[in-house]
Amino acid sequence: MWFNVVKYTPAQLALFAVAAMFWILAYILIIRNIRKYKYVGVPIAAVCTNFAWETLWSTAFYSDMGDAFEWGYRAWFFLDIFIFIGILQYGHKQLPDNTML
Repeated sequence: MWFNVVKYTPAQLALFAVAAMFWILAYILIIRNIRKYKYVGVPIAAVCTNFAWETLWSTAFYSDMGDAFEWGYRAWFFLDIFIFIGILQYGHKQLPDNTML
């Protein structure tokens, strides 16, 4: 089933869908800024924990909100891959000069 209207109201599903679209937009803007400025404007710890969270929710766990939202989680995961790669490339710029990787 694409949307679980038994457990969730259409308003709840619509609000979550709008929030999900804004997160996708935020991820796209973060990726654009990584490419443009060669710097990740998100803390390293936040990127790492978010990447782990999105990996789990796109592969191991399943939402009861419906299949449409599962694809939303997968979209977040694929965008997170690019942000995580940005941390691997440019994350050292967030560390103090006396810190070695």
